[in-house]
Amino acid sequence: MDRRRLARPCSPILEMPCAPLTDEQFNLFHSSDRELYGRLALSLRREPAVSMKVVAFWMWLERESHDARLMRRILFLPPAELNKLADETVTCLECVESKNGFSLGNHEISLLPNLLSFWFRMFFSLRSLHDRRAEILLGVNRIIDVVCVRAFKDIMRQIMNQNVAMQAAAGGSGSGGTSLNEGGDILQGS
Repeated sequence: MDRRRLARPCSPILEMPCAPLTDEQFNLFHSSDRELYGRLALSLRREPAVSMKVVAFWMWLERESHDARLMRRILFLPPAELNKLADETVTCLECVESKNGFSLGNHEISLLPNLLSFWFRMFFSLRSLHDRRAEILLGVNRIIDVVCVRAFKDIMRQIMNQNVAMQAAAGGSGSGGTSLNEGGDILQGS
């Protein structure tokens, strides 16, 4: 059985197990996250795996900044600003994923800090992200594993079906670097 579906205590005080959430309940709870992912990967046609990382980073920022409205503010950005924010976030992720340092001078991060709470904004920079890279990578990867893969599975399937249909119409075959196994789990190819 999937570890994520095992009952776990609802409250450390009461030690009472919670019933596992159905996929429908889980998706409803993450509806804003799902809508953002759909806007990035479907509407803006950004690469699906990178879009998942971008949304996971925003979710991590929301938790770290204790700003429960961050995702809603991002959700209401117009398409051009959302695309620019996603580009800035990719730069942040490249900085965090860089082991040997990151060229900080060539990159402007202006939209993302302005969406953050004033207190958190004061400490937000590419340097601070790189200094906390291990913590951030662990947090973002955990969000991808625990939340994004489950919450975005049907959207990924929709994207892959669209890609297959477009490739078939163009005379090609295959679904790119992403596929589903027999259980419907998303697999990343090389």
